[in-house]
Amino acid sequence: MLIVLFVFFEQYKFIISVISFRIFHFLKNTEYGKARIAAFKNDREIIENHWSDDKDLIYLTYFCRGLYVLGTLSVAYSMTEISKVSLYSLERAPDDIGFFLFFGYCLIMAGIVLTCLAEFHIIFYRNTPVKNK
Repeated sequence: MLIVLFVFFEQYKFIISVISFRIFHFLKNTEYGKARIAAFKNDREIIENHWSDDKDLIYLTYFCRGLYVLGTLSVAYSMTEISKVSLYSLERAPDDIGFFLFFGYCLIMAGIVLTCLAEFHIIFYRNTPVKNK
């Protein structure tokens, strides 16, 4: 019975993915979809041009990449410590493992949020002319 349920749910996931792909493909070919895709491509070009030309955005890129690296190393450190004590119990794990794990995830999320805010800044502020100049 469990095997039948498992197979049914796996086929159900496949059917949902096919239906969602068809809906996306249909909406992509409408006028609204074509306009949104063109606007998205225009925004991507604007972001790439501003990102490669401005010094402050280049420094922000280095800062965000540093956050990604520190976050990844912090998560990797905590995972190696957890794997060392996983044979025994997590009660014997050092107390700083949870801190490093949480700190790593926070650094990665901070890098993602800063990158997203910088792209919003380019689209909404740097691409629009300033009034009363």
